[in-house]
Amino acid sequence: MKMLRWRFIRYMQQSKRLVYYCATPRDKMLMVIARASHIPLHFLRRFFGYYGVGRLLPDYLLLSNICLRTPHGQFICRRFTNDFVCVVPEHEPYLQRYFGIEEGIFIDVGAHIGGYTVQVARKLGQRGRVLAIEPDPSTFQVLRKNVILNGLKNVECINVACSDQEGEQQFFRSPFQPGFNSFIAPLGGKPIVVKTTPLDALVELYRATDVRLIKIDTEGAEVHVLRGSSHVLTQASPRLIIEVMPHNRRMVHDLLNSTGYRVEPISGSYWFAHKP
Repeated sequence: MKMLRWRFIRYMQQSKRLVYYCATPRDKMLMVIARASHIPLHFLRRFFGYYGVGRLLPDYLLLSNICLRTPHGQFICRRFTNDFVCVVPEHEPYLQRYFGIEEGIFIDVGAHIGGYTVQVARKLGQRGRVLAIEPDPSTFQVLRKNVILNGLKNVECINVACSDQEGEQQFFRSPFQPGFNSFIAPLGGKPIVVKTTPLDALVELYRATDVRLIKIDTEGAEVHVLRGSSHVLTQASPRLIIEVMPHNRRMVHDLLNSTGYRVEPISGSYWFAHKP
């Protein structure tokens, strides 16, 4: 009982903070409704099964697009999605200290709607650039809008999926949790076909000669991304922040070791890799 009470208090504190970030009174009201709907929707999704009928229900009853103003920037978030969870400073706080880049190029592989892209690009200013890579067309459009909304001139938005070869591949879109879009069918939803290209090819195309940091969050495709990044990892030796799925841990560890990287677990499924 005490644990439930603590979790409820924490949930209310998080809700208060999210409402505070909303840009307008209308957005604040929509956020209140969304947060109030989350608990009953969560239990319904559990009851019907997350990968069964439950996947047809949203996590939040966010009835319209909203705009958030946070210390990291301004963000448009889509209705019926959990976009807003991913752009606030409280999201993944254990990663923040690893984004300490002062100059050079940051590559955001799996940029989503730009949470880390905007944060790092604002910090870099004229001292560096960001390559924001997002394969899903609808998410990519929101990413571009958020880059424009924040007045960023040092960001290149690229609508492609990073892999180990040029071509096309089936990509599964999660209807209400776009952050879980994936090449793996159980994680995603409706399939579409997206273009794929190695990260090495993009680095050459965009003349990214001073890559300092790469974030990889690709919901299971991290092995293919690393295989297509061998040249930049060998030549530029950037620091890496990688979300690693359990079934990929051994392969990712071996790939990084073979290119001279030392791996440190951060928290949850995230790893930090760097060369000594």
